Amino acid sequence: PEYWVQSLDLNWTDESQLRNGEWLTDKHITAANKLLRKQHPSQNGLKDPLILAEKRWWTSGADDFVQIINLSRQHWVCVSNISCPPGIVDVYDSILAYSTGSVALRKQVAAIMKTQDCSFELRFVDVQRQSGGSDCALFAIANAVLLCAGQDPHLASFDQKQMRSHLRCCFSTEELTPFPQSSRKRRL
Repeated sequence: PEYWVQSLDLNWTDESQLRNGEWLTDKHITAANKLLRKQHPSQNGLKDPLILAEKRWWTSGADDFVQIINLSRQHWVCVSNISCPPGIVDVYDSILAYSTGSVALRKQVAAIMKTQDCSFELRFVDVQRQSGGSDCALFAIANAVLLCAGQDPHLASFDQKQMRSHLRCCFSTEELTPFPQSSRKRRL
């Protein structure tokens, strides 16, 4: 197939999935990670999500990282240990109920932390919840963008209706910028 954005390995099917409100794939996440690595070269993490899904160990240590992971091929979340005490990993999940007891989440975070004993605590951060069931990848990317920029996703109130067009624009220009936020403040 012809490419939509060749440098990001995105074809027109990928663009159509994004434009038509379909569930985003690992190709979209990998493209977002590639842009974030380019814009924030000193940021750890931002690896291909298939590496973690296959439970392969990372070659780097568990310094401050940001990572988008997939849970059982059904849900995307962002995890990070930026500004966390040792042994704590924050989970940014736009649905929450899905990840709280997830074995897949613990195993993938263990791979990032380079441990097999899961001797870390997952802390579920109160972030904006998505409407509907197909935008979890958008929220995971939006939270990762804020974390890489040194901002707190806990305070964000994304304009969900604009998120897909924003990501399409970011991919087209090959630069990820913070996602549009609603003028309404989040209720904390």
